[in-house]
Amino acid sequence: MKENPVGVVGVGGLLLGDGVSWHTARTGFACDSVVDYELVLASGEIVHANATARSDLFRALKGGGSNFGIVTSFHLETFPATDLVVGRRSIGMEHIDAVIDAVAAFTDLDQAYHGNALLSAIQYRPDTEASMISVTEINTLNRANNTAFDAVNRNPTLAPATTESLTLAQSANSSALGVLYAGPVTIANDPRVMRYCAEQHESLVEDLKAALGTKAFSTILDFQPLASGANMLGLERPPHNRILFVAGAILTTPNSADRFPQVYQKVAAMVQRIEAFATSVGSHDEFVYPAYADAARDPLGSYGAVNVQHIRDVAKRYDPDGFFPA
Repeated sequence: MKENPVGVVGVGGLLLGDGVSWHTARTGFACDSVVDYELVLASGEIVHANATARSDLFRALKGGGSNFGIVTSFHLETFPATDLVVGRRSIGMEHIDAVIDAVAAFTDLDQAYHGNALLSAIQYRPDTEASMISVTEINTLNRANNTAFDAVNRNPTLAPATTESLTLAQSANSSALGVLYAGPVTIANDPRVMRYCAEQHESLVEDLKAALGTKAFSTILDFQPLASGANMLGLERPPHNRILFVAGAILTTPNSADRFPQVYQKVAAMVQRIEAFATSVGSHDEFVYPAYADAARDPLGSYGAVNVQHIRDVAKRYDPDGFFPA
């Protein structure tokens, strides 16, 4: 069980864990941008790890977490910052099939479109007592007019769509949200699984209505295309396009903490059903996104046998007494 304020994140955890962002399709994960780490080993020695010095440690730190020492400094390869064009639209659930097909098509777009990012989510709202689809469209080059989102934009909206230009800081500060969630799950870019997710979300909503009432909660089930990178995450295995999805609930009434276990169990059960379905159609992916992983997940173990062994070997080499938890 995990409650996460997604807009509030520490630099250290972001850079050591992975670091997905709106820029990931174009520039990779945040950890891919690190060119040098300064860290204090368990012995007290201060060392640097980069492509030419301690390259084994350098590679392990790109997603391997804080298992090797205390990182005190990061040197990053930067790129020019531009404002973001952010478009938001709300779409009725009667268009879910078309939206899912559009998300799948966006995920398969070629490199020419990698200045764009798309986040789509199914949400139950207590004010309307109904589910809807929210879509956020981002262009990281501050270009308002492009064709990457045409398939999504053909769907009618529940209210007029909005488009604005935001600085990076404004975008980050607008995303804080406390969510109680389970998972996450990574799947191959398969509309069949996304449709099953949508069906299971509606079943979850009915369960929560019966348990909590119609006004006591909201939900989120988001789909996010997932890029690869030069790191320890193992996303080159196998080489297919992926969708990351996270399911969660927000309890909206005061003094509701005692309901957390009950709600978590319902969300986790839904996630298990989705994983089982994805496995049955050959579209489940073993990768577990570290930043969203709850206590039931093993993110490092999902990186693949070769990468896991590399992490273990590096931890043993630089921390032979096991001072830091591996």
